[in-house]
Amino acid sequence: MKNSIYLVLVAFLIAVGCSKNDDDLNAVLKDSQLKPASENQLNAKSPKKETTAHSWLDYANFDLWCGDNIVDHISGTLNFHCVMQFENDVLLFMNMTYNGFLTGESGEVFKYKEITTFDLSKNDSSENFHFNAIGDRGSHFIVSGKYLYLNEEPWVIVDIDKARCSE
Repeated sequence: MKNSIYLVLVAFLIAVGCSKNDDDLNAVLKDSQLKPASENQLNAKSPKKETTAHSWLDYANFDLWCGDNIVDHISGTLNFHCVMQFENDVLLFMNMTYNGFLTGESGEVFKYKEITTFDLSKNDSSENFHFNAIGDRGSHFIVSGKYLYLNEEPWVIVDIDKARCSE
């Protein structure tokens, strides 16, 4: 009789231990274990990307270049717009857009727009730029190139790739 009670008790415990809810739980665990490791890693440690944008007005004062020649010196207030993207708090790139009206020493007023891109994934200390300056007296300058920074000195070298100019 004693053995029968133990046998019924063990059978009861086995039956209670094997319920339908546990089978569903095991199926969910089994499915999650069958996922590729890369998907599990992405879910656990996906990179945090963040994009920010800022705008402001500021005074600009610089030489107007065409090829290797300085054509005029222009100045005035420009609208600055900066877009930056970060991944895990590390800056990946920054794009700057400048636009507005600048006046040359010759008195000509230019509608000016420039786009400068900073790709920080390349460690070459350069920025690509493209500007378009349209003067009210018929001058038109379209120039693209790079700003190169020297590590030893705080100077910037302008390397013109293309220039179309009409004065």
